[in-house]
Amino acid sequence: MPRYILERGEFAARVYRLSLIGIVGLTLTALTAFFVKVSFMPEVDYRKDVAQLATEGQDPHLIVEVRPVVSKLEFSGFNESFITNNGRLALRVVQGEYRLRVSAPQHVEQVAIVTIDGRNRSLPQTIRFDLLPAWSDLQVRSEPLANIAVIDASGVKTELGATDGDGEFSLQQGLVAGIYQVIVTKPGYAPAMLQDQALIQGEVTEIEAPLTPLPASLTIRTRPPGASIRLNGTEVGISPVVLEGIAPAAPYLIEAQLGSYRPALQSVAVKPGQDIVVDLGDLVLKTAELELVADFAGLTEEQARPLLPDIRVLLGGQSYPLDAAELQYIPEGDYTVQLEHPRYVSTPQTIRLQDQQVQQLRFTLTPRPGQVRLILPSALEAQIRVNQQSIRWENDWIELPANQPVEFQLQIKDHLTMVRTLNLQPTEKLVWEVQPVPIPGPVPGQDWAMPWVGFELAWIPPGSFRMGSPMLEQGRLPNEGEQTEVIFTRGFWAGVHEMTQSGFREIMDQMPAEFGGPKHPVDRVSWQLAQAFCEALTAREAAAGRLPAGYVYRLPTEAEWEYAARSGSNTPFHFGERADTSCGNFRGVYPRQFDAGQASTETYGPEPVGSYAPNAFGLYDVHGNVSEWTLDAYNGRLPGGRLTDPEPRTGGAGRYTLRGGSWQDFAVRVRSAARSEAGIHTESNAIGLRIFLAPVKEQR
Repeated sequence: MPRYILERGEFAARVYRLSLIGIVGLTLTALTAFFVKVSFMPEVDYRKDVAQLATEGQDPHLIVEVRPVVSKLEFSGFNESFITNNGRLALRVVQGEYRLRVSAPQHVEQVAIVTIDGRNRSLPQTIRFDLLPAWSDLQVRSEPLANIAVIDASGVKTELGATDGDGEFSLQQGLVAGIYQVIVTKPGYAPAMLQDQALIQGEVTEIEAPLTPLPASLTIRTRPPGASIRLNGTEVGISPVVLEGIAPAAPYLIEAQLGSYRPALQSVAVKPGQDIVVDLGDLVLKTAELELVADFAGLTEEQARPLLPDIRVLLGGQSYPLDAAELQYIPEGDYTVQLEHPRYVSTPQTIRLQDQQVQQLRFTLTPRPGQVRLILPSALEAQIRVNQQSIRWENDWIELPANQPVEFQLQIKDHLTMVRTLNLQPTEKLVWEVQPVPIPGPVPGQDWAMPWVGFELAWIPPGSFRMGSPMLEQGRLPNEGEQTEVIFTRGFWAGVHEMTQSGFREIMDQMPAEFGGPKHPVDRVSWQLAQAFCEALTAREAAAGRLPAGYVYRLPTEAEWEYAARSGSNTPFHFGERADTSCGNFRGVYPRQFDAGQASTETYGPEPVGSYAPNAFGLYDVHGNVSEWTLDAYNGRLPGGRLTDPEPRTGGAGRYTLRGGSWQDFAVRVRSAARSEAGIHTESNAIGLRIFLAPVKEQR
């Protein structure tokens, strides 16, 4: 045959063989896939109602017996399942081969293959399942002696036991596998509730269950209450005290401290959750012993011995005999101790007594004072000085040292001071009925200090002088002439100082001044207020009976003022022809060409009275400081001629004469003859007054 025919035949044979192999391979592959699907893929529900319970009168094909008695029987791959309530099922089953699965809670399920054929179906086939429990192991770590319990899925609680001394608990095959709630409890601790704990069959489940200690409460009491309580050195309150939320610990040191009581200590162990009451009982007072020794001033030991039983110890507001047992148990603290006897008494001593101390004190008892009672005429007030020391007196008994001379001085307003030397016995009482002697008034020819208020007045003797300034005196103004010859037939008194603020307040109980203090001259005094002051002072002294007949306190006339200011001089100033600020409180110098005082310091406002040298009559500040009111209404000229005891001038349209100048004026305006004027209501910080005690003058 031709060669190509042979080659085509071989090719066809190969194709045939390969095709046959392919068909066989596909067949095997399909079979393999089917087997895998049947063996390993999920069972397919390809038939329904393969089994049912045999009813009464029906013969069962299959009897299934199960332990436990309540189990579930399933036909794998079918929707058929049955519950065995009594451990046995009688079923009628369609002919075929089946896989049966039996399960029960907390048990290991079992699977069995059963075949139902039709050859002898009148005899039932019996199969038995004994399910084994699904045991697991449990290990719990917690507090020692903690109780362990579990609650299963059905809500049944099972007590398992308690941890050992190391806090360990082990349970082997005591619980079947499943989901549990594990509960760990111990008195004094918050319980641990562990949800959804999975116990796996054949495995050891380890659970950590730490417990939180519950806080404890501690009640602390003392008798008496009110003690400061410290817990381990920290102050926590006042007894009785209840302490909540105490952390468990051992030991706690409790200390109670209360004033004069000894500290109380107690140690206590606090366990979790405990409510502990600690009663520290009766606190013990801190006490000391006091030993007292008594001496009597001026007495021997033998003379003093009979007096000892009458001694009383004054201590802490109580009185005890000298040998009282209470003095051996005196509460700790600070005390003032004094011994007293009906006729003697000691000086108090202050001591500090400390716990369990024995302290000795020695006292010297001195005679109790005598007493004086004064009986004064009504409406009179007295000041008392004993041995030159002022004492208070409120119309009651006055105590004086006994057994020694005492100078007793009695000062009664507007009356002579009375002095007696008294030597009283202890507790002696003396009643003195006082006969006061009024203080006599001023005596002509003598200076006078007004009692109680301290106003000083200088005696200005009778005499004569030329009032005004000569024509050639530098700085002279027309109102200083014409010069007038003045004769005084009666002397009078002039205030040594300008009226001070303290003196003005004493009489008028008011203070108009703008500058300075008590020793400065009063300023801002109107003529009317100055008149009112003089009238009040006159009424006061008249009531005391100290006004010389025909004399009153008043402002001076111009003539009286200049006569007193010049004090016998005929120069521009009582101290001479020249002046600077070292001579008085004014400005500048006099005369103008005089340079000696240019460097002197000028002040603003009045100076304290008496800051410069007085004149020959003893009067201060007649040049400067504050201008001084006179009784005379202002007139632009002096009367001229010759006058004897001139009356104050009238008229002036409500304007009055001022003399002496002030701190605001230059030296030329503070000369003895210088005159100025102001209205009756004028108030100025450069105007004050000087009082005169002079014959009565009536303005007309």
